[in-house]
Amino acid sequence: DGMINTVPVGTPVASLKEAYEEGSAFLVFTSKDGKILADDELVGSGCVISIEANGKIIDSATFFVMGDVNGDGKITIVDVNRANLHFKNKSILSGYELLCADVNGDGKVTIVDVNRMNLHFKNKNKLW
Repeated sequence: DGMINTVPVGTPVASLKEAYEEGSAFLVFTSKDGKILADDELVGSGCVISIEANGKIIDSATFFVMGDVNGDGKITIVDVNRANLHFKNKSILSGYELLCADVNGDGKVTIVDVNRMNLHFKNKNKLW
């Protein structure tokens, strides 16, 4: 089990499945809530990708998508607000949510991260 952080926001499941074709093995994508994702759904933070063959999971990894704090595969005002509340110590993030809010990768969520997410949300300066 590992973490994958190289998937940009807005990536559909189908585009990742296309990149992987390996005999009898196949990919299964599940949401952070454990729901199997359809090909047209977005990969979001907390989603798990599993490689399965012969009815067994061979390997799996969890996605954390930069800026996608709530795991819906997009950066919205909800993500910006959650990062801002963490920055202000009003609602503390943990796990993949914390990793996603730290968009500059310095190990903490600061006003710089909040501003970068907000600029992405407003289509003024994309993170990817």
